[in-house]
Formats: sequence, structure tokens, C-alpha cells
Amino acid sequence: MLIPIGRDDAEIRRHAWVSYAIIALNIFVYVVMSSLESNSTRAFQQRFSEAVQYQIEHPYLKTPPKLEKLLTPRGNAQLNEMRNDYGRVSPSDVASEQLHLDQLADEALSALDAQPKSKLSYIPARGGVLTMFTSMFLHADFFHLLGNLLFFYLSGPFIEDVFGRPLFAFLYFAGGLVALFAYLSQHPDDITRLMGASGAIAAVMGAYLVRFATSKIEFIFMPFWWRPSWSFRFWMPAFIVLPLWFLQQLWEMRLEVSGDGGGVAFSAHVGGFVFGVVVALIVKFSRFEDKFVNPVVVAQTTWAMDERLLTAMDARKFGNLEGAQHALDGMMRDPDCPPEALQVAMDVAVEAEDPVRYDAAATRLLARHVDAKDADLAMDLIREVTGNRDARVPKFLARAAPIVERSGDREWAITLYERLHDSDPASAIAVSSLMKIATLRKLQGDINGARAALTKARAHPACTVEWAPSIDAKLAQLK
Repeated sequence: MLIPIGRDDAEIRRHAWVSYAIIALNIFVYVVMSSLESNSTRAFQQRFSEAVQYQIEHPYLKTPPKLEKLLTPRGNAQLNEMRNDYGRVSPSDVASEQLHLDQLADEALSALDAQPKSKLSYIPARGGVLTMFTSMFLHADFFHLLGNLLFFYLSGPFIEDVFGRPLFAFLYFAGGLVALFAYLSQHPDDITRLMGASGAIAAVMGAYLVRFATSKIEFIFMPFWWRPSWSFRFWMPAFIVLPLWFLQQLWEMRLEVSGDGGGVAFSAHVGGFVFGVVVALIVKFSRFEDKFVNPVVVAQTTWAMDERLLTAMDARKFGNLEGAQHALDGMMRDPDCPPEALQVAMDVAVEAEDPVRYDAAATRLLARHVDAKDADLAMDLIREVTGNRDARVPKFLARAAPIVERSGDREWAITLYERLHDSDPASAIAVSSLMKIATLRKLQGDINGARAALTKARAHPACTVEWAPSIDAKLAQLK
């Protein structure tokens, strides 16, 4: 078993939303179809088995055309080998038995047509414009889906990144249609249900060969799937892997004629792949990427640094901290001051030994992370700023302590409230900090610690008449 698992440079410049949507839709449709198919599949299998068994038991009967279409060429050949003459069966019995076999074949075909996948699959003999598109999102089983999406995930997002979303969507769906017509040209009267995204994905793979020919694809080879420990990994460039895959599809196209293809539409793969190569060559020689895609991507992904920030960074580089602070002060007055400027302001304040500016910049940066709902960055910043026990940052602590408290780390929150109290022990903020400490101590089961904090808060000179009754009530609850 050979499975592609990655590529050497797996970075894209922006989210591949079209690829993500295609993957999600394929998975969603598979889940829905799986829940709807079970009963109808059993009904078809039962009717089909009854018709085939009846034909085997009556080898002198003519195989109905509808049953022939349901059988593979090999299955029809095996039935023909079993065929013999009427023997002692009377013509009237033969006629009635033939009528019954025809009815069984009709019932089997009707059961097949009743399946949800049959209604949404493309059947060459039946046609239909809508099913040309719906069939691209159907899959026979889980491994069919997994194999297709694995190849797509390793190629689709990268082609979408360089072709742009509209052209990539065209490549995918047009490639699926071309793949379907390639099969239709070989089997116009076939009643096989065509389903799966492999034709469209083959088009993406063809474009990938042209655009990323020198990229390396990582594979895992498992000689025996029940012995995964025997597997090993290796890398192979796309200009070797994809042409080999294409040649394999060309070679196996002959199996479609003999009926030994196992239900795989190899001609569709070939048609889709060739279409993808042609589209990619047109894109390459027309310089479509340079003219239309890259300018849009660069505009969406490139951040232009403020000249004032550049000035501040240059001034800091040459030791002119006062000049750096002056340039940053202008940016700090902007309500939308970028996080990058706030981080530089913190660094400059540390070097200038200016705790007031450091406190202000750190508090603003924490607020930006909170507003952006980026909890990880907020907690990292709190760890960074509070890691220095000697830093006097009362504004930052007042903002950070409640965040840590909400995170559930009570011990850390108590530490921050204690530092907030110590930063200005004579102010009203010391009282509120002591009350918070008392609440957290109580939640931890430390009644004595909670009582000590409340007692200290009650005796504090800044304890106002508004706080006193609340503190007294809390103390009474602890008795």
C-alpha cells in the first residue's frame, strides 16, 4: 500500500477556502448518503441476486438485456458458458420462466434506480445535466472518499494559492466535466453509475505537475496493511510520480473494455489529467499568475509597516531611545495602534528603564489580544510581563489578574492580586485586591486565608462606607 502523506514545502500564502469547502462538502454528502443508502442497497442486492440465481438455475433462458447491463462482461461470459438447450422443458414452461426472469431483471434495475446514489450519479445511458455535478460529490465507500481527498489535500490548496480562487474553482469543476465526457465518449450507452471526485482531482493533479514539477512528495509504503510497523517513508519529485500515475491510467484504460476495471473510470482520470495540464500551460504562458493572482494575494497578505515604527526601530538600533519613544508616542495616541508598535514600545521602555511607559504599552497590548479573542497570546504576554517580579506594572496587573482568574488558575490569580496590592498598598485598589484574594482563598477552601484578607481590607484606611457592609457580611459568613 502506497500512500502520499505530504510535500516538501507545505505552506500557502492564504487560506484555500475553495479547497476547504470542496473537502467539507464531499465529507458531508458521504455521511448523508451513507445514512440513506443502507435499506435501498440491501433491496437491490437481494433483487439482483434473485435474478442471477434464477438465470443460473435456468441456463437455457435468454439473459434479459437489463440484467446483461447490470453484469460485468466477465459475468455475462460465465453465464454464456453455462448456457444449454431446452432439454425436456416444454416451450410453454420456457416462455413463462423467461417472463419471470425478465420481471426479476426489471425489479433489480428498478431497485438500483431507487437508490439515492443512482438518482444523483451520472449514468451515460440516462444522461442529465444536474447529475454531471452531483456525481462529483458521491463516493462508493469510505476508502474511495479517503483516497480522493488525500490526493486532493496534497495538491488542491497549492494550486488554489497560485491560480486564485475563481480560476481554481473553474479548473476543478470543468475538469470534472471533461473527465466525465472522456468516459462518455468511450461508453455512451453504459448504465454504470459514475461517481466520485477523481476526475476533477485528476485535473488538479495535471495542473500540479506543470506548476510544481520539482516539488517533492512524501510517501509511506506499507507492504502489509496489517503490519504498519514494517512501513517506511520516502520522497519522490512530482515530475516522476505524476507521469507514472498517468501512464498507469493509460495502461489500465483497456480494462474498461474487458470489464475488469473494478468499476474504476480510468478514461475519466486520463481526460481530467490532460485537461489540467492544458489549463496550467495556458496559465503559465499567459502569465496569468503575475498579472492577476499575485497582486491580489500580495495585497491581502502583506502588511505595510508604519513609517513612524520604522523610525522608532532605527532610533532604537542606534541607541537613541528618546527618539524612539518620541516616534512611538505618536502611534500610541492612535486608538488602533498596531500590536507590533506596542511590543516595540515595551522593549524601548525596558531599555530606557521607564516603568510607566512599559506599563502603559503592555496594558494596551493585552487589551488588543483580549479584543481579538486570542487567549493564547494574552496568556503568553501575562507570563512575560509578570515574569519579572521587580517590574512595577499596576495597570497591567489590574487587567491581567481578572483574566487569569477567569482561566481557572486561582493560585496564579491570587499571586497577581497580591502583587497588585503591593504595587500601591495605600490606595483603594489595595482594598479591592484584598477582597478578590479573600474570594479566591475561600474557593480554595482556605478559610483562614480568606478571613485574614477580609480583616486586612476592613481595617484599611481606604475602605469606604460602600465596601464596609459587604466586607462585614463576608466575614460573618466565614464564622
